[in-house]
Amino acid sequence: MGGYKSLLVFRLAVTIYDFTALFCDRFIDKKSLPFIFSKGPAN
Repeated sequence: MGGYKSLLVFRLAVTIYDFTALFCDRFIDKKSLPFIFSKGPAN
């Protein structure tokens, strides 16, 4: 009967993920990513 993929919460999470990926592709400079990740968490 669809399982978890038919749940409203799952569809909402997928939508948020898709918009986040779109935002990052459009507005985050690809050259800055190694710098961001080299800093590590919570610096």
